[in-house]
Amino acid sequence: MRKKLLLILFLLLLLSPLLANNPSIVKVELSPSHQVDLLEVYTTGNISPQGLLSDNQLTIDLPNTQVSDNIKVVRRNSTRIGKLSIREISSQNSRLTITLKKDVDYEIINIFGRNKSIIEVYDRSDFAKDLMAAWERKNLKAKGQKLKPVKYKQLLSRSRQQLEGKIIVVDPGHGGSDPGAFSANKIPEKTLTLQTARQIGLLLQQAGATVYLTRNEDRSSNLKDIVDFTNKIKADIFISIHYNFAYNRDVSGTETYYYNSDSQRLAQNIQKNLVLGLGRKDRGVRRGMFYTIHHTNMPAVLIEPAYISNWQEGDLAGSASFQNKIAAAMAKGVISYFRNTHD
Repeated sequence: MRKKLLLILFLLLLLSPLLANNPSIVKVELSPSHQVDLLEVYTTGNISPQGLLSDNQLTIDLPNTQVSDNIKVVRRNSTRIGKLSIREISSQNSRLTITLKKDVDYEIINIFGRNKSIIEVYDRSDFAKDLMAAWERKNLKAKGQKLKPVKYKQLLSRSRQQLEGKIIVVDPGHGGSDPGAFSANKIPEKTLTLQTARQIGLLLQQAGATVYLTRNEDRSSNLKDIVDFTNKIKADIFISIHYNFAYNRDVSGTETYYYNSDSQRLAQNIQKNLVLGLGRKDRGVRRGMFYTIHHTNMPAVLIEPAYISNWQEGDLAGSASFQNKIAAAMAKGVISYFRNTHD
C-alpha cells in the first residue's frame, strides 16, 4: 500500500510542472459594436485558439489551457452573439462556445506578449451562395451531355482498410460548355474541380472505398442526372467539388455546405480537416439548399476549398500541392466520419 502511495505521489510530482505550465483563462469579455463584435480572451500565457464555425454556433478550442476558478465572463447585448459559455473539455483543453443570432464570419487574432486573444465576429459580406443558386437554375434548364461516370474500383488488400465496402460519389462541378467561375489568373473552375476530384478519388480508393467520379473529362453534366445516378447506385456518401467566387477579391477561405441533418456531421468532419490541412480562413459549415445535396438520398456535402476570385487563393488552387492538401484533408474527414458512424 505504501509503495502505491509513493508511486502516485511521484507521478503527481512529474505531472505538476506540466499542469502548472498550462495558461489559465482568467477573463472573457464581449464588446459589441455596429461593425464588429470583439470577444477578448485573457490568459496567463500565450495560447493558440482554433475555431470552427457551424451554422448558428462558433466553437473556439483552446488547447493546453485550463479555466481559472475565478474566471470573469463579461456579457453585453449584441445583434450577432447570443449565449457564451466556457468550460474545460479535458484536463489539458478548454472550449469557448458562442451561440450566434445571424450569419457571420470571424477572425482570431493572437496578441503575443500580452496574454490575450481576440475573436472578431462580423456580418457575412459576400453573395457566393446566391451566385451558386443562380447557376443551378440555369444548369437544370439545360440538357447537358450524357453522364459518363468513371469507377475507381476498391483496391484489394490483405488487411481491412478504413473505407472498405464504402461507395462514394465525387462530383467535379461544372464542365464542357459550362466553365464555372474564372480564377483571378483566368483558370476556369471546371478545370480545377476535375483536377481536385481526381486526387480525392485516388486517396479515397487507397483507403478502401469504391469511388465514382461523375466525369473524368471536360464534359457538361445535368444536376438531375448526377442525382439520379448517385441514388441508383446507393452510394454511402456524395461529395460535390466547387471553388468559390466573390466580386470582392479580398474575400477568402474555406466552407462546406450540407442540407439535411444526416449530412451535418459529415460536413463538420470535412470542414474541420480542410481548415486544419489548408490553413485558410474558416468560413464555416453552412446549410444550403443546393440541388445535389438536397436531392441525394445519402449524407451529402458541397465543398468550396478556396475563393478563386482572391489572387492568393486563385494561385493556390491551380497548384498540385494545394490540390493534394485538399485531397488529404478530405480523406481524413471522410475516414473520421465513418469511424464514428454506427450502421
